Amino acid sequence: MITVDVTVKGKKNRIRIVVIHAKSGSAPIDYDRRKYDATHLHEYLNAQYINDKVILLGDFNDDVDKSISTGEESPIVFRRRFAAL
Repeated sequence: MITVDVTVKGKKNRIRIVVIHAKSGSAPIDYDRRKYDATHLHEYLNAQYINDKVILLGDFNDDVDKSISTGEESPIVFRRRFAAL
């Protein structure tokens, strides 16, 4: 994670940037691994940075709406609201 302070329209903002490289593969076990890792990352970010602005970047090795392996929702989708800068 990198933390940056930026000023947008005269307002200072602290942003935390997290870069991931999720497990690749389209087998069910690969999906399960991505889901496990995403769940734990989500829990950690909510526990440590619930009020912070967080940007999640990287190689998700999945689509962001439907999983390539199961057709279910992608395990990377986080249900967290972000405020505009």
